[in-house]
Amino acid sequence: MLFRSVGPAGMPIVVEGQGFDDDGIVNYQWDLLDCDLEIFEPGQPTTTVLSRTAQTHRMRLTVTDTDGAEDSCVATVRTTAPPQLRCPATIEAPTRQPVELVVPGRDDTRIVRHTWDGISWPADDIGVEFNSIRGNRATMVPRRRGVYLINYTATDDDNLSSSCVIEVIGLPTPPTLTCPSEVTGAPLSPITIEASAVDDGDIIRWDWQLSGLPGGSNAAPPSTGSPSSVFNPDVAGRYEVTVTVTDDDGMQDQCVIPVLAVSDQGLRIEVSWDTATDMDTHLLRPSGTSWENDDDCYYANRNPEWGEPGRSEEHSLNSS
Repeated sequence: MLFRSVGPAGMPIVVEGQGFDDDGIVNYQWDLLDCDLEIFEPGQPTTTVLSRTAQTHRMRLTVTDTDGAEDSCVATVRTTAPPQLRCPATIEAPTRQPVELVVPGRDDTRIVRHTWDGISWPADDIGVEFNSIRGNRATMVPRRRGVYLINYTATDDDNLSSSCVIEVIGLPTPPTLTCPSEVTGAPLSPITIEASAVDDGDIIRWDWQLSGLPGGSNAAPPSTGSPSSVFNPDVAGRYEVTVTVTDDDGMQDQCVIPVLAVSDQGLRIEVSWDTATDMDTHLLRPSGTSWENDDDCYYANRNPEWGEPGRSEEHSLNSS
């Protein structure tokens, strides 16, 4: 009578055998059917074996009685071991982008459970974020610069486990700037323009510049130094405002924002000139006969009382 034995590789395993006869058993003999097994007491019904590899072994027990008759049977000994893992070397990856972690492993039977845990991360992060976990593969995002330590554990169907620690170093990347696709306002009215940025460190500088303007404009540059800028267009038309952000690694991102200054008035007259001469614009009502009085709309009479708006004969326009 034999028992199937299971034990860890590299440790002695007791294998029990028994024999029965009407006269008596005179001899017990254990023989190996597989070579990777060591027997310590081959002549005893209960013996001890040792194997340093995880696998299933076979051995035969032969019993002899006083009449010289023999009988035999085959016993199996299975030695177990935790999964063997090949932990990857240090991984360097850009911040704020997914990086895949893979831990190859093998086992004498089958790995049935995979566990991923964050051990440590940079002080300005809040933890390890896994985007996905698929067995021995996981995807994580290093949000900040610095070292992340991730522990992977594989457990087999003998409930034996092995672990390894993966080091991921987040490398600095430029900031990501988000800007409006277009901003609209009125001429001679302040327009607020807002942008936002994310980074693996800190944004230390916001620079706003006027990079394009319509003909005749002499608008001042937008305010600078913060994510919110104020710009005052002086004539109707299309402007371009460029914003640049710089992080504490000296890396930058930039975008160009179209700014449309659109008149919301029924009649708007704009005059521009490229000389040092002072220029004034006058609009004379149809019944007017002279300039610079109540019949003249100019700098000294900006809101004349000429009755209800409507169709009328042509007005006279004069720039001097």
